[in-house]
Amino acid sequence: IIDAMWRNGVEVMVNYRPVHLTRYFRGRIDCKEGMFPNAERIGSETFSLPFYPKITREAIGRVSATLEIAIDEATAGTT
Repeated sequence: IIDAMWRNGVEVMVNYRPVHLTRYFRGRIDCKEGMFPNAERIGSETFSLPFYPKITREAIGRVSATLEIAIDEATAGTT
């Protein structure tokens, strides 16, 4: 879905890194990649859609339509 959004001109960001992989925790409690696989999977799959105070209705419609297309592409053939 993330790749499809970018391909269609909608910038989305993955910005929910697992806490145990942040510099703070790696340096204090020796956390390593793979210790919490569910948190890592969720962190890599959770993304932010464009959302800001002055977003226009047109932009919201474009993001929504692009997300719908991306979901359709991602789920094609899974039923």
